[in-house]
Amino acid sequence: MSVNHTSSNSDTTDTTEKSRIGWKKKALICAIILLLGAGATGYIFTTEPTATRTGATRESAMLVDVTGVEAGSFHPTIVAMGTVRPARDIILRPRVSGEIMERSDAFTPGGFVEKGDVLLRIDPADYRNSLQQRKSELQQADADLKIEMGRQQIAEKEYRLHNKSLSAENKALVLRQPQLDAAKAR
Repeated sequence: MSVNHTSSNSDTTDTTEKSRIGWKKKALICAIILLLGAGATGYIFTTEPTATRTGATRESAMLVDVTGVEAGSFHPTIVAMGTVRPARDIILRPRVSGEIMERSDAFTPGGFVEKGDVLLRIDPADYRNSLQQRKSELQQADADLKIEMGRQQIAEKEYRLHNKSLSAENKALVLRQPQLDAAKAR
């Protein structure tokens, strides 16, 4: 057994010596690489081109106006050319005619207004007159309808008294149905 143990020790010694030799070689290779890198860097810095000035520099004055700074509220004036188009075109038409009594300051060409803003106030006298005329026309049409209904009742009584048979079209004419329909439509 001792023989096997001795041979085992010699294998370990050979492996250790090999790894020591490898370590020394690695250190030497790293040192060579570092020296080559330092030499290349030195060569680059010593052989780099230098910038030289060609021709004489000519000094010229800058063409500017200098103005002192003032504190304040200023509005810039922008001069531009082009076509301005509105985002929306709106055509305002009143429901009734009349004289304009009041106009909002926001009601300007190209101005912005919000929904519900009052832009114009029209004199209500024309509206009241128009309303009164329409009410009068309604009352007249209602009266005409009542009169025509009365005439139809009279025509129906007369038709029954005469007890004559007529076609449906002639019966409608005798009973004043077209006149009644016209009065209802008004």
